[in-house]
Amino acid sequence: AAPVQELVALGAANALGAFFQSFPVFGALSRTAVAANAGASTPLFGVYVVLVVLLSMFALPEALYFVPWAALGALIMVACIDLLQFGEFVRLWRVSKRDLITFAVAFVCTLTLGVELGLGIAVGVSLLLVIYRSARPHTALLCEVRDRPGDWRNVRSAGGAVTQRDSRVLAFRFDSDLYFANASFFVRKIHLLLARFKAVRLVVVDMSGVNSIDASALRALAELYADLARWEHRRVLLYFAAVKESVRDTFTAGKLFKDDAAFAEHVYWTVEDAAAHWRTKHATDEDEAVDDGGGDDDGDDDDDDSGGAVGDGGSGSDVEDDEAEFEKFVFGNPMRRGSARQRARYWTSKVPKALRKEALHRAPAVEWVPLLVRNWRSYVVGDLVAGLTVGVMSVPQGIAYAALAGMPPVFGLYASLVPVLVYAALGSSRQLSLGATALVSLLTGETLTQVVGVTPGTPQYVSAAFGLALLAGLLQMALGALHAGFIVVFLSTSVINGFTTAAGILIGLSQLKHIVGVDVTSGSRPWHVLGDVFGQAPLWNWWTVGTGVVAIGVLLVVRELNRRVRFLRERFRIPGALIVTVLGALVSWAASFEARGVRVVGPIERSLPAPVLPSLASAGIMVPGAALIALVGVAESVAVASHYAALRGYTLRPSQELVALG
Repeated sequence: AAPVQELVALGAANALGAFFQSFPVFGALSRTAVAANAGASTPLFGVYVVLVVLLSMFALPEALYFVPWAALGALIMVACIDLLQFGEFVRLWRVSKRDLITFAVAFVCTLTLGVELGLGIAVGVSLLLVIYRSARPHTALLCEVRDRPGDWRNVRSAGGAVTQRDSRVLAFRFDSDLYFANASFFVRKIHLLLARFKAVRLVVVDMSGVNSIDASALRALAELYADLARWEHRRVLLYFAAVKESVRDTFTAGKLFKDDAAFAEHVYWTVEDAAAHWRTKHATDEDEAVDDGGGDDDGDDDDDDSGGAVGDGGSGSDVEDDEAEFEKFVFGNPMRRGSARQRARYWTSKVPKALRKEALHRAPAVEWVPLLVRNWRSYVVGDLVAGLTVGVMSVPQGIAYAALAGMPPVFGLYASLVPVLVYAALGSSRQLSLGATALVSLLTGETLTQVVGVTPGTPQYVSAAFGLALLAGLLQMALGALHAGFIVVFLSTSVINGFTTAAGILIGLSQLKHIVGVDVTSGSRPWHVLGDVFGQAPLWNWWTVGTGVVAIGVLLVVRELNRRVRFLRERFRIPGALIVTVLGALVSWAASFEARGVRVVGPIERSLPAPVLPSLASAGIMVPGAALIALVGVAESVAVASHYAALRGYTLRPSQELVALG
């Protein structure tokens, strides 16, 4: 699938949403799971989500007024359980110690240094490990399998099944592209092998794992040939086997061998071909000098045998058909043959198909809208149920995540309007539920308070949040336009898991102030939060504490039921967030929580988000934070969307996700 699609979708949603008072949004795991289980089949369910949010804004602001912040804090804390990946630590211990290092670095640095610096250090360590692995790739010493002459295998993997038929021949496999970073490692490996095996007169390098070779490596090979010609008073020959066409072309272009005869003497199809040829030429005198032109006949024989093998496979008519098909393939391009009128007619016939293909890539709705029209009864019902279910979840989650991002409650609802509609038109995932998420809300708050230095909730802060969403969206769209979706792979699974685990802890701790009813003013580090919260124990509001504890208990029970009961897991999930929000509002109203000192959401404005011009006054210092939000958000969204795309049997386009979200 073209990776540009998802980059486009995610980028457009954030960039356009910024002009309608939205802070950065991405796909949410919990809401996407609910949408998939409720029967969402097309992005149309997002339209129903928007309608539910609008209805809540205009019909239920009085009810939302009484929702306790303790209930919303409990909602976020329980949602953070899905971010904790401590089981990954145990798995990586068994599977890969290097990945375990990146997991640990991401976890510790994020927890102690903050989300931006912590993730940056973890990505840096991950890149260093990639460079290390590339500079020191896997190699293998090959020997023949006992009782199977000509079958060369890795000595370590084959165990006792291998034998050394001729101690003068050494076979060596290099499992990586050969370039400037590992060329010296390649040469050093061969030197070490020759120093260990004194009888060796021929080194055969299995190049089956080498896809390309650069100029620096080519020069290193030329120098290696010169070294081996006078190696410890004996001449050692170097042959290559299983060389791919791209590497063969580089050998020829770089003139590693002086002519075609020398090339045929040193390059073979298999390790056995190389070893057999050398044994034939040097059966009587192992130190005989090699004439560079001596391999011409053998090389020609090999080529003739290969051609014969291909020709023997069919009759003369089959060969003629193949030749005709080949000629049609190579020379059938109308840009090379035919008159100007014929070429114009050809391309005119291709235009509708080309336009349709481009429309399909840029607007995936072209693909699912016809399906919806033909089977509207089967699709509309599922989308409607999914939209209503996700919509009622989006209201309390939006308010809660807006507070986590430092925004007034109404902006959490605004984030579920325009971005959702944009993604429905451009995104290639049919189940991904867009909106505020815990992780991106945390990153938004960290960027605006620590980097930009504005106070949460103020007009300057709100305007800067819109600018941050615009920057993140533009970056995503730029990556999508450049087909740069591959950049996301540098956020490895171990880095993401370590980062999200630490972020889950930070997010959970940040909600303690809502659970106990005190303010945290000394900082966002774990020790600051815990010190502030428990240092103010005499000031805790026990009505607030009771509300938070009960809400956490209800959410945990619902969560376990949804996980363990098959019907709930596969058909209908109990909306725990909705239950806690409704019950919290009813009890808060009936018991006059606000009069007892329990903090409530308060008034929510009855209005649509008016168009605004996002502030880019601090764009220069917000770019690193916007880039981090863009990459982390798309990695999270694409991972969730890809899972459900695979389950439903359709194609996800990761780069289009970036553009649509942006």
